[in-house]
Amino acid sequence: MLALLDDPATAYRRVDLDARIEGSDGAGLTRLCLERAIAALARARTQDGRAQRAGALEQAGSALIALAVAFGAIFSRLQPMVYGDTDAQPLPHSPALVPVFIHLGIVLMMGVYIPPALAEWYRLAARLIGG
Repeated sequence: MLALLDDPATAYRRVDLDARIEGSDGAGLTRLCLERAIAALARARTQDGRAQRAGALEQAGSALIALAVAFGAIFSRLQPMVYGDTDAQPLPHSPALVPVFIHLGIVLMMGVYIPPALAEWYRLAARLIGG
C-alpha cells in the first residue's frame, strides 16, 4: 500500500485497472487480460534492466495464467453440453499424467528457448519447403 502512495502513476493505474475489472463482463475481462499480457510483453522488449524485464514478464505470465484459468472454466462447462451424457464405465485406474506434463513442459521450453542447432534445422526445413 505504501508503494502506491509513493508513486501517483502506479496508484492511478491500479485504480483504473480495478475500475475496469469491476465494470467488465466475461468478454471484457478476456480483452483486459489480453491487453495486459500484450502491454507487459511490449514493456519487456523495451526494458534495459534485467529486473524491469523480469517484472514485465511476470505480469505477462500472470495475465496468461488468468486466461488459462478462464479457458479451463469455460471448457469444463461446455464439455458436457458438447458430448452429452455417457453410458461408458469409468476407467478402473486414473490415467498417467506424467507424460502429459512432460510434453507440456517441452512445449513451454521450446516456446521460450529454441536451441541454436534446432533453430537452424527449422530454418533449413523452411528453405527446402519454400524453395
